[in-house]
Amino acid sequence: MKYDTNTNTLINEIMANNTSAVMLFAPAGTGKTDFLTELANRYHTVFWFNAVVDDFDLFCHTLVGKVVKNDEQFKLKMYQLLFCDSTFNDCNVVAMSILDYISKIKGNCLMIFERMERLPKDFDLSLLERMIKHCPSNLKIVISSETFINFDYTRFEPIYPKLIDENILTHHTPLPDCKTYLEGLEDEHIAFLTYISELIVFDSMFVREIYPEGEELLRMLSRKEYYVATRDVRYFRINTLLRNYLAENRDKYEHIIAEKFSAPLIPLYADYLYRNGEHYSAFIFNCKQNRLSEADKCIKAILSDEIRLLRLWDFAASRKNMEYPPVDESYPYYKLYMGIVAAAKGEYEVSNKYFKDLITVFSDLGDNLAETTAAFLLANSYDKQGLNDEIAGVINPIMAKLSRANPAILNVLYCLTVPFRKELNIPITEYENKILSPECEKTLFYIKALEDLSIAYFNIGNYRRAIMIADKLKEYLPTYVVPHSQIAFRYYEGEVEKAEMIAKEALDFAITNEIETDIGLLYSTLGMIDLYYGKVREALAKYDLAVKLSKENNATRFYVIGQRCIAYARFGDPNYAKEVAHIYLKQCETYFPKYVSMLQLALSYCYLKLGDSEKAYKYATQCVQTSQARSTNWLIGVAIATSHMLVKGDLKDAHTLVKNILRSSSSYGMKMIVVDNYHDIFSKIISFAKQNKIEEDFVQEVEDALKKKEKLKHSVGSINIDMFGDVRITVGGEVVQWKTRKSRDLFLHYILAGEQGIDRSVIIDYLWKDYLYESAINNLKTTNNIIRKTLAAYNIDYKLDYINSRYILRIDNLESDYSHYKSLMLRYKVETNTYKMMEIMNQILELYKGEFAADITYDDFADERKSIRQEIVFGLLRLIRQLAMQGEYMDAKRYLSHLIIIDKQTDYSHMMAELDSRINLTE
Repeated sequence: MKYDTNTNTLINEIMANNTSAVMLFAPAGTGKTDFLTELANRYHTVFWFNAVVDDFDLFCHTLVGKVVKNDEQFKLKMYQLLFCDSTFNDCNVVAMSILDYISKIKGNCLMIFERMERLPKDFDLSLLERMIKHCPSNLKIVISSETFINFDYTRFEPIYPKLIDENILTHHTPLPDCKTYLEGLEDEHIAFLTYISELIVFDSMFVREIYPEGEELLRMLSRKEYYVATRDVRYFRINTLLRNYLAENRDKYEHIIAEKFSAPLIPLYADYLYRNGEHYSAFIFNCKQNRLSEADKCIKAILSDEIRLLRLWDFAASRKNMEYPPVDESYPYYKLYMGIVAAAKGEYEVSNKYFKDLITVFSDLGDNLAETTAAFLLANSYDKQGLNDEIAGVINPIMAKLSRANPAILNVLYCLTVPFRKELNIPITEYENKILSPECEKTLFYIKALEDLSIAYFNIGNYRRAIMIADKLKEYLPTYVVPHSQIAFRYYEGEVEKAEMIAKEALDFAITNEIETDIGLLYSTLGMIDLYYGKVREALAKYDLAVKLSKENNATRFYVIGQRCIAYARFGDPNYAKEVAHIYLKQCETYFPKYVSMLQLALSYCYLKLGDSEKAYKYATQCVQTSQARSTNWLIGVAIATSHMLVKGDLKDAHTLVKNILRSSSSYGMKMIVVDNYHDIFSKIISFAKQNKIEEDFVQEVEDALKKKEKLKHSVGSINIDMFGDVRITVGGEVVQWKTRKSRDLFLHYILAGEQGIDRSVIIDYLWKDYLYESAINNLKTTNNIIRKTLAAYNIDYKLDYINSRYILRIDNLESDYSHYKSLMLRYKVETNTYKMMEIMNQILELYKGEFAADITYDDFADERKSIRQEIVFGLLRLIRQLAMQGEYMDAKRYLSHLIIIDKQTDYSHMMAELDSRINLTE
């Protein structure tokens, strides 16, 4: 197709601009196919996807298969990750890993998604949104559809995709009609096109098999453009308009088709796909043609290959509502598939019967892998139904048989059954020996097995071993996301810096990918680390947020509530913490008894801080009784009780008890629990241990860690930033001297952006808007170096990172009235007690001495200034109304006076008059 100057300019613009994506929304007949072909010709590497032909129900499987061609080891890791499919290691991690893989390909890459109007109805668009948002600089993504795709376009801020519609997509010559396009072709050729057009996309090798002349015919038509296109060189696609035309005129060529192409096309193509290893596609074609014997062969072939087997459950589940031929006992592999479909629908009575029958059938056939698959599916089905007592009876006979017959499949079964180890009565060390063997690393189930093993160690309280397994996973696959529940235990082990780094990475990933599961644990862990560095206000704000974000009544929610109570008892108001802990303990006792230990411990600690050692001892002993042995709750509870008894002198077996406490702390990775609670809880235990020479090496470790913690507070410089009123930056009372005004301004932009960071293009727009791009970049680099040198000169511990085009500045020892304000406002928003609200609002008003950053005029500061003012206004209105409802009119009037000063644009005279009238009535 000959494009006009405007269209060529459009293609050049797409290649040159900084947008990550192009949205091509135009109906059939507008030249989309040829436009995309021409665009693809300009790129070094092109990845083609088609929503009609490719399996978008299993999008990440398709993504891995199409993109990763020449790195079998990486491809295996991606498939292992897909099989893992845990809360934190799912398609999002796979997609981000694929983008990272593409970023290392030399030359520019193009990823084209065609026929996207035919996406499955339940397709998760957010995955594509994330890919576009995090697209590497050498990749452009094109979404082509006949209709508008309803993405959440706000996610693409600040750079929106380029939109091309039928008004923009124009070509120089009008699209010829189909009759004119086919002029000059022999009738036999048109008959062949009519015959093959039953398929939307088809393999050139298949064409070569059934009609050798057809391949050259199609290549000629693709060079002619308009209606036939090649995809990935090997595949052909006939345009919808031409397919419709050929179908409408089929009668003219039916006699030739009957003579030359008599074999039904779909079964022929299904057999071709089967011979070439495309067993899933062949299976669907065969089911639609009611060819049960061929469908059965497809599933049997799938079971023989790990990579294909990986997709089986998800493949069946995504097609559970498709119409299938009825089950025929003559075809056991097809019956296995239909059992998975039944289980996916929740029809366990049907699926359990199928799987039970098939274990015997496959045993008689001597197919160990199929027998193992049926057994595992049945065990999994029992697990989902809560029938755990039935699991051992299914798995143990298979394991006994495979240990003699087929050790390779036995390794697979070990990998799959870690979650059932209690039911199978297999020691965890036996699982570890099997899974860590070299042959298991090459299996599809390796990552899933390691993650399950790490969780198993975590659940029995061996946190050190759980962390070691997680480290092995992270080393094996750097993009692996450590479960949030395990990150705190790196801190307990003493890996403070590593725990902080992993927690921040996990939080960034969770926010980016909208993962809410256990996100409260990340804030709780970061709060704990803040306390280690002495940043109490920041820590309390994080604990508040952890509770606010943990909404489900599960272990995470009650854990973070307990941790918050302990933090407030230690650094805030122990009476307040005690009341909160007491309320939630009663809630747990009434509705959620398996979580009581977390609140028993919190209440014990609150009474300890209030000086009531008897009640502290009472709740500590309750905590010990309800906790799992060697857990963190158990350790602190035992320590509180033991310390109490040591003071009273009533402890008969003190030596053994102290030894068990310290040995558990040492062996299971909980050193920092002793360090952080040393003065309140463990000092008497350590003193007793030193006197009696108990666990001397560990005692020395604890004392060294204490010294390091205290030394840290004095060795690292602390920077203070006053943001309300005119901005003032000081270290040790001395105003920081900046080499340039822009270095100070850029530093403040970074402080305002916080953990979210600030995009490089936004920085340039603020500070070097009128500069040439290259000059602006050089100025930015120079200014960043000035910031680094300035902070180093004042002995400030910092990290300035550049991630995904965003700069993020982190300072460990930062004191700021702005961060104090944010922590107070977080507390205020969740507070309902009027007097607590007054207490917090008083602190906020004390901070609000003037407008936020009054001397800074940049837009981001202006926006935050407006936002803070609105927050305070809404907060004051809420407090005033609550006080008025309770009859506290004088207090309400006092806060209204503050409101009038802060919000000068609004007339509050009616509220003042109303309060005055109420006050006069009560006098």
